[in-house]
Amino acid sequence: MKRWFFEAIRALWISIKSGLQIVRGVYRLSRLSQPIVSVFGGRGAYEGGKYAEMASDLSRRCAKEGMSVITGGGPGIMEAANCGAYEEAKDKKRATLGIGVTGVDDDFVNPCAPVIKVENFFARKWLLTRYSCGFVLFPGGVGTMNELFEVLDLIKLRKMKRVPVILIGSSYWKDLIEWYQHAYEYEFITLPLVSAFIITDDVSEAMQVLLNWCPEEPTTNK
Repeated sequence: MKRWFFEAIRALWISIKSGLQIVRGVYRLSRLSQPIVSVFGGRGAYEGGKYAEMASDLSRRCAKEGMSVITGGGPGIMEAANCGAYEEAKDKKRATLGIGVTGVDDDFVNPCAPVIKVENFFARKWLLTRYSCGFVLFPGGVGTMNELFEVLDLIKLRKMKRVPVILIGSSYWKDLIEWYQHAYEYEFITLPLVSAFIITDDVSEAMQVLLNWCPEEPTTNK
């Protein structure tokens, strides 16, 4: 009995603390230029990386159009995206933000974006998806896949408004696309491929999708 009592107290404390961290995160997001685009990708090498350069280019274009860019706040693709937006934006304080998790990449200092920290991944996911008008995913690992399927699942279950999900790097995502189509044919997935995401190697095409979709007013997903 005591064990369950203390677990209940612990759960309550986590809920309260996470709630306060989410409130702080919402305030920081509200200070960004609107609309907001989320960029996901791996922690691979930043300097000289093909996809990192593409992430930086995309974020520069977003900033030029008055959009802000948010990421997980870490190195690699995330750093490249933050830096691209920061370097291009006129109002650098409203250009970009990183949302990290305590205990992950604590030794990394993002040179281009303030990074707020939450203690739980569910809080970070909520902040990274709730107010974004589009998602751009560059090559990454387990974390990137997790973010991709979280977004797709929320859209499928109508817990999130239909927004563009753009995968950059057709050769990298090829096997995933084949698996998705295979699962769809077996009816394990109900959302057809053409409705799930856009695959491209062209940053200009990705940017045009965002411009066509993202409103000037802030977007709030369900």
